[in-house]
Amino acid sequence: MKIYKFKYAKLVRDKIPELIKKSGAKVSQKKLSEASYLNELKRKLIEEGEELSLAKKREAILDELADIQEIIDSLLITFNYKLKDLKNIQAQKNKRNGAFQNKIYINHIVADESFDWLEYHLKNKQKYPLIK
Repeated sequence: MKIYKFKYAKLVRDKIPELIKKSGAKVSQKKLSEASYLNELKRKLIEEGEELSLAKKREAILDELADIQEIIDSLLITFNYKLKDLKNIQAQKNKRNGAFQNKIYINHIVADESFDWLEYHLKNKQKYPLIK
């Protein structure tokens, strides 16, 4: 009988190891330190965001959003925040910068040295690369 060994190297939901064992496989696992847990939650958020970007059907999108919400909830607990704290910051940002309801997409901007956000854009070249 051929044996397969699959690399996971990622944070999983609490019941996944038992579900895998019940399905007949062995699991190598460890408990993360707080610092590693925080790091893995952030990585997991990116992973789930990528899965959301690939989801096409309504049910799959909702499923991925549930995963993302679970990670957000875990991050709130880790940092000892309440959901209302997050909602307050969200409301402040929406008041200051707006939400995403108008579906605005910026292709590029053109600015001179008087642009208030110039330093920010120059420091974040990965996010806002200069165009020639």
